[in-house]
Amino acid sequence: MSELNQRLINAALYETLTAKQEGLNIAASTPARRSGGGGLDPAIARARMNQMAERLQQAEAALAEANAVVADWQSAMEAWKDLAITLREEIKACPNHEAHQFGKNDEARKEHIHKKEDEERAKRNLKPKYKKT
Repeated sequence: MSELNQRLINAALYETLTAKQEGLNIAASTPARRSGGGGLDPAIARARMNQMAERLQQAEAALAEANAVVADWQSAMEAWKDLAITLREEIKACPNHEAHQFGKNDEARKEHIHKKEDEERAKRNLKPKYKKT
């Protein structure tokens, strides 16, 4: 999943950079147009600028979508990481595996991970996934 997110982000960044480079190329070629010389037709320049603006808008939309997916994914991963740390600390605190009540209580673990994921989502300004409102 993270490879797909990275590809989306890379594609969006590539589109943005390409659009900016085309804008710089047009800007560099426009002053070369003089009263008697050839140069770039203003209609063509406007069409290229409109095309670049559209591509930039698409790239920014793709980047925003990729960032939303990444934020959602990060929230879930932080919750799983916290659960793993909690279980590891319980095991370290008591080497007797029969005493690990939290590790055996499926409902408590599920509640813990859901609570942690909702907290992480709140940090990223996302709606809670499990909290019942």
